[in-house]
Amino acid sequence: MADQATWELAISELDRRQLPATWAVVDGSGRWTLGAALVTSRESHEMAFVARETNLSTLVADFRRQSQLAQRVRLALRTLVTTSSGMHPSLLAQLGVEAVVPLADRETNPSPTGSLRGVAWGTWEVPVTDELDTPSKPMECKRLLTRLNMMLNQSTRMNLVWQLGRLESPRQLRPALGFFDLLTDLRQRGWLRVETYGAAAAGATSRLTLPRRAA
Repeated sequence: MADQATWELAISELDRRQLPATWAVVDGSGRWTLGAALVTSRESHEMAFVARETNLSTLVADFRRQSQLAQRVRLALRTLVTTSSGMHPSLLAQLGVEAVVPLADRETNPSPTGSLRGVAWGTWEVPVTDELDTPSKPMECKRLLTRLNMMLNQSTRMNLVWQLGRLESPRQLRPALGFFDLLTDLRQRGWLRVETYGAAAAGATSRLTLPRRAA
């Protein structure tokens, strides 16, 4: 798990590149360490809720508690990261979840396109297509570059999960930051759009509700 110094360094590096991200942490105390770092960031990051609890009443209570605390520091909680599959759409709608990220399916049923899938009105499943570890390896970043080129050529999506670990030295971030530099360059050229999971889901919903022009 990442410590406070790792969170703050990673957030500051993404801020410098104007790359928003969705941030999630399992540990209860770590959530608020992360939340404090996000409040002071310059970019439109979001914090996600990690669903590991199998007892539904406990999960709902924990989600609502975290949502209330997030609102106090001006962080909307609209994305749920789940390590299991099969959460009922009515429950997601009841919680006000707009984006669901199913980590359980990332290896057994990877998405070739990364396209969002509607699971309830206003709620979208965002499949993970790629992962990046910290400290990252050059071969891992090279694989992501290949995937990025395919995505640009085929007009698909890359839904990247960056798994942060404690850093012994800021140098361990360099391979990942080189990849993020490329994302920044492509975004500035208008070839790539970078957004949080929640923003992607909200955009998908708004496109469904746009009024149609008369023929």
